[in-house]
Amino acid sequence: MLSENVDPRDLEGDVQLQWWHSWAPWFVGRGYHLHKLVYETEGEYTELTLSLLPAMQFREQDTDPSPYAYIEGDVYPQGALVEPEKLKPTFPDSARVFFAQDAEGRLVAIKIVNKDTNHDRITRFLLQEGQEKLIENCVLPILDILDVESESYFAVMPRWDIVPIYGFRTLGVVVAYMHCMLKSLCFLHSKNIIHRDIKYPNTVMNYCCGFYGRYPNTLKYTTLQAQGLIKYATIDFDFAIMFPPGALPSQCRLPYRDSWAGTDYFHIYDTHQGEHDYDPFAFDVALLGYLFCRRFQHLTPYEPMFALMLDKMVTRTVSNRFTASEAL
Repeated sequence: MLSENVDPRDLEGDVQLQWWHSWAPWFVGRGYHLHKLVYETEGEYTELTLSLLPAMQFREQDTDPSPYAYIEGDVYPQGALVEPEKLKPTFPDSARVFFAQDAEGRLVAIKIVNKDTNHDRITRFLLQEGQEKLIENCVLPILDILDVESESYFAVMPRWDIVPIYGFRTLGVVVAYMHCMLKSLCFLHSKNIIHRDIKYPNTVMNYCCGFYGRYPNTLKYTTLQAQGLIKYATIDFDFAIMFPPGALPSQCRLPYRDSWAGTDYFHIYDTHQGEHDYDPFAFDVALLGYLFCRRFQHLTPYEPMFALMLDKMVTRTVSNRFTASEAL
């Protein structure tokens, strides 16, 4: 087994995948089965993984798999199992995350979390909040924490997939997605948590469709959407910060350098005029506002209220910017 203190992000190619593979027996002893690696014809690993166990399917009109996800495919009888070879190969979007299944075949994602960090504190806080509360507030729940004698541990979450960019068939579905994301941000801010890396890949849905970014099966996915069964959630707290519970948002300012954290998809200009510090809560709102603008502002003629909401979320005048609760 490779060193427990190795961060897989520091490894490359096959070595990175072998690091995860070396942990497979350890996870089996704790009730989780890592997906197996997929080889290319040349004998090298690909980034794809395939499940070892049959996956539990749910008949959507009868059973809500919450906190787990629906799986793309035909509608099977309740409790039927999908054979592993019928599941599409998948791969996570981060070296710190690997896909697996629990003993009942339910799909999970396992992530490395460094101890004594904001990410650690937020992960443990979310575990204490409970699954139902987090799903109600559109945050992906933590199912379990698997500790090791190391500087890190493994956090287990239900595996949900990234929302497909072109997966919104109606204006109502768009509104539902936007409402979920605003609700999630309101919840996090109410707990004095700022995300700092809001972007499209950090929003997921309770529907697994295989390849990253792949458009889901039209019939099943749209049926679930029409029934209001597709749920959305925020993930990835690598860059997040949790301020003390009693601190007022007006007291929670950060030095300007901290505004450079995250992917910087949208280039928020709150610290581009020589500011020494900034309001991270307002910054989060602008990040989400720019995400909405990039994906949905073309729909404003069909929903005029979008114009006011989006304008107030991304305005350069921070004092005039909506808070998350005002936008909701």
